[in-house]
Amino acid sequence: YIATVCGHPLHPEHLDVDYCPVCQVTMCLQLQDAIAKVWMEEGGSRTGKYFALRSGFRRAKVELLDKMVDLQKLSVLEQEWDRAH
Repeated sequence: YIATVCGHPLHPEHLDVDYCPVCQVTMCLQLQDAIAKVWMEEGGSRTGKYFALRSGFRRAKVELLDKMVDLQKLSVLEQEWDRAH
C-alpha cells in the first residue's frame, strides 16, 4: 500500500490516499510557515495585508487541526484492522 503522490508506504487500512499522514501534516505546517514568512516580510501587523494574511493563517491552522482529528480517527481504524488481521 503506497500513497499515490508522495510514494510513501501506508497502512493497509488506507485506500486511495495521495499523501501519507506525515506528508499531509508537513504540507499543512509548510503552508503556515509560508504565510508567517510573508506576514513578517510585509511588516507584521502594520501591513495592509494583515487581515488577509491573518485569515489565511487561521484557515491553515484549522486545516491542520482538522487533519490531526482525521488522523486520530484513522489511527483507531488501523488498530481495529490490526486486531482483525
